[in-house]
Amino acid sequence: MHSHRTGIFSALAAVTLLAAVPHPAVADQHEKTTLEQVRDYGIEKKDDFVAWHKRQMRALETKYEKAEMKMKQTGDKAGKEWEEAKKDLAKARDAASRKLDAASKATKESWAKAKKEAAESYADAKKAYNRALEKAKADK
Repeated sequence: MHSHRTGIFSALAAVTLLAAVPHPAVADQHEKTTLEQVRDYGIEKKDDFVAWHKRQMRALETKYEKAEMKMKQTGDKAGKEWEEAKKDLAKARDAASRKLDAASKATKESWAKAKKEAAESYADAKKAYNRALEKAKADK
């Protein structure tokens, strides 16, 4: 099980390489950006879209790691529920990583489709995370 988790994190890390850390004022501005806003980004803002997506996935990973630690300390039932829910979460996170990679390589011609799929896959990963927490009855 631990090696599976490590594999998931490795796959995600391979795609979500650390972006340059922006100035705090710029970081605050980026964190206020919503999924609806980035869906409107044109090809000229591809780098901004990819950076936003990476930040969101890193934030989701941080929440996941905290929940994972908490689930290890919970009772048997919640832990089992979490293990089961993690399977769906892993699939959603892997899909989001693949779609982000495709968006980062998109051309002007393929941008609209790649951007849409990446945005949808991030939303799916976030929903899967929330479902996993609900199923395990953990705090968000």
